[in-house]
Amino acid sequence: MKVQFVLPPNYNQPVGGYKVVFQYANWLSSKGHEVHIYFMNLKEFFGKRQIRWTKRWLTRQNNPTNKVTWYPIDTTVSIHYNASPKEIEQLHDGVLIATFWKTAISVLKANVPLQNKYYFIQDYEIFATSEKNVIKTWHYPLKKIVVSKWLEEKANQLEEYAELIPNFIDGADFYEINENIAYPTVSMLWHDNPRKGSVVGLDILKKIKKEIPDLHAIFFGKNTPPDNLPNWIEYYHNANVKELRDEIYGKSNVYLMPSEFEGWGLTAMEAMAVGTPVISFENGGIRNFADEQSAILIPVGDIINMEIQLKQLLYDKEKRIRIKGNALDKLKEYTMTSSGHKFEKIISTK
Repeated sequence: MKVQFVLPPNYNQPVGGYKVVFQYANWLSSKGHEVHIYFMNLKEFFGKRQIRWTKRWLTRQNNPTNKVTWYPIDTTVSIHYNASPKEIEQLHDGVLIATFWKTAISVLKANVPLQNKYYFIQDYEIFATSEKNVIKTWHYPLKKIVVSKWLEEKANQLEEYAELIPNFIDGADFYEINENIAYPTVSMLWHDNPRKGSVVGLDILKKIKKEIPDLHAIFFGKNTPPDNLPNWIEYYHNANVKELRDEIYGKSNVYLMPSEFEGWGLTAMEAMAVGTPVISFENGGIRNFADEQSAILIPVGDIINMEIQLKQLLYDKEKRIRIKGNALDKLKEYTMTSSGHKFEKIISTK
């Protein structure tokens, strides 16, 4: 089977949604399928009347590049950089899979038979455009695959059918690390999108630092670190899998996710797999793989409670050990093999 994923432009920066596509591409290729990844040039869509949301989203990106160094894509996967909308629309065979609201437009127009067109939805992408535009693409006659229960519920609200395939943990990348951490350490994703809550998380940590002087923090992200970052906070820019596992999650007592809105929340899942207890806002995505026994879940916006719970968790080693054990048990059902077979079966059904 010929499988073709259509992604937004490649900026060679770690992005959870891109990573999931790369993992599926590698897995499908290992099963003998012919797999292609098209990084689509979106700038050709933009004219004077283009809405401000998409322009703003693009201006936050760096210039597209013709390499991916942060995640190992198998050499058997064919990569097409900077593909134009016209190039996508001229494709005529195989399975074609949109992965972003704007790529769905060209996938819909493509010459591939309609029954072979899919829309892989990993988030409700109103961060990149208006909600009206997102909803419009959800109503396209593309076969929809979603990664989380709340996205499935969103599809149902829009009277659209979607197949649910949960995300997963690759056990070769993220596994339990029994690290003896000398001082209280919290890790967190730094992101310039306000819905990720990075500023909120930083403020919480600064307050806790006043009560726990030896507190240490490890931030990571694709964005440059914030100005005047305190010297007790390390920063990893474009961290690779080994750095995430060994130097960030593996050297943290707690992983903090102050995000208000997540399609899935992949970094929290990775931290849990390494054995790092997670404290998170109830952001939609986290509920797909965590509950009150396997993580600390705080109502969105309850910053005071998050600060209190985080501080208590840093002091309570027995609680961290209990949460860690529950989390590791919980994640046993989320495997690459299980999700890969489901994905393969769905796109093989004409």
